[in-house]
Amino acid sequence: MKVGGSCLTDIDSLGQLDKISKIWPFNVIVVSAFKGVTDALYGAYYSLHRSEYVEALIRRYSKELSKRNLETEDFIFNRILSLMRFSGVGDFTKKVDECNIDFYVSLGEQISGAVCTIYLEDRYDAIYMDSIETGILIRRVDDVNKIDLDRSIQLRNEKLEEYLGKKTIITTGFYGLDEFGKVAIAGRNSSDYVASVLAVKFGADKLILFKDVDGIYRTDPRLISSISPIGEMDYEEATKYSIKGGIIHPDAVRICGENNVIIHVMGYHSLKVGTIVRPFVNGKTKLYFPETA
Repeated sequence: MKVGGSCLTDIDSLGQLDKISKIWPFNVIVVSAFKGVTDALYGAYYSLHRSEYVEALIRRYSKELSKRNLETEDFIFNRILSLMRFSGVGDFTKKVDECNIDFYVSLGEQISGAVCTIYLEDRYDAIYMDSIETGILIRRVDDVNKIDLDRSIQLRNEKLEEYLGKKTIITTGFYGLDEFGKVAIAGRNSSDYVASVLAVKFGADKLILFKDVDGIYRTDPRLISSISPIGEMDYEEATKYSIKGGIIHPDAVRICGENNVIIHVMGYHSLKVGTIVRPFVNGKTKLYFPETA
């Protein structure tokens, strides 16, 4: 399952993640960066204070978590750094000041993953393994970063496989490792894309995408309040909506379609399944899986 960044507005919004973990225990949860953080990081990268900006973000979430946790703000701050694989503030500052832009903007997802793990770990035995640890590999295709599906599926992690179905695994979308071993992003709004690859890798028959709306609509629900989401559609129709700027990444639809993974688009706040994307509608199997750029 995957939780979009528009759902993760602040620490208070994690209460729904608590409910999700209770209803669907021991799942793999892909999280995006908190709302607005990725755009802010793109802007902050070219400033003279790039590491200070990220440190301030981490301290802000540490302070909020400390209000809900017995641990101190400093303890939580250092715990977040540790989960992000920094040995301390000095190591963090050096690496962030010297990093490329892909690594820098990936910090939004890393912070979100660490914060969500700390929020859930005591109640749901949650562990954090980012998208590098789960085996997301990126390759360059026609000057566009794409996930190398075959290699990502083949790359094994014994620790990860040991925990599947036994712990709640919090991981990240958006980025992976390129062929040079460096962090590379899979494109904007690509957490759905990463989640679809992990669904295939782990042999899931269903991928739940939690969104800030209850499903896929034929028109903007903000314009017509009485409109209901489309209850069911096939991959072809979902692809058309995604290419128009719909709420599912087109590559996620393609990968799920090619591997017969059913997609449930669900409202994060309502926890209602609004739209189901599956390989058939009205009993008719659909075999059309269009390529996307």
